[in-house]
Amino acid sequence: MRASRRCCSSTASAAWLFNLDALAEKNRVFALDLPGHGQSTPKVPGTSLAVLAGFVGKFMDAVGLEKAHLVGHSMGGGIAAQMAVDAPARVQSVALISPSGFGDEVNNAYKGFVKAESRRELKPVVELLFANPELVSRQMLDDLLKYKRLDGVSEALTSLSLFAGGKQSAKLGGSWRNRASRCS
Repeated sequence: MRASRRCCSSTASAAWLFNLDALAEKNRVFALDLPGHGQSTPKVPGTSLAVLAGFVGKFMDAVGLEKAHLVGHSMGGGIAAQMAVDAPARVQSVALISPSGFGDEVNNAYKGFVKAESRRELKPVVELLFANPELVSRQMLDDLLKYKRLDGVSEALTSLSLFAGGKQSAKLGGSWRNRASRCS
């Protein structure tokens, strides 16, 4: 079987921690920490899905990926979809999990992630990301809080906020929105 390449675009590669080993058994896998998340720099190259999709394209160039299957959740899903619009020859497929950019609706409970400063405040927000909330451990919450306290991270997360006015502020550009609306 020919190995394909999958590039997971996520708000933090740790979100894919429970999936990477299974995917890597038959595929070359990259789990990318987007700017302002995970182990990446807190410096954000821009806040639009198009700019962030360009960042993913530059990452693919840097690691020698001509094309890839893109998988993304939330903002990562919006970025993967935007990449499919902006550089379709580089995208073999997309798998989108609750992607941003497909309408105004938003789970307002998740807005608390940026403001949360304690385990008590953060836990219910992080549990929204898991089918099994028992996977959200004290250590995971401590690690997230430690990360959020690094210089520049709070500003980066605030600048990437997708929830202006209680609605999604990130919108897909290009023809994707037209195609998506015809499918619904």
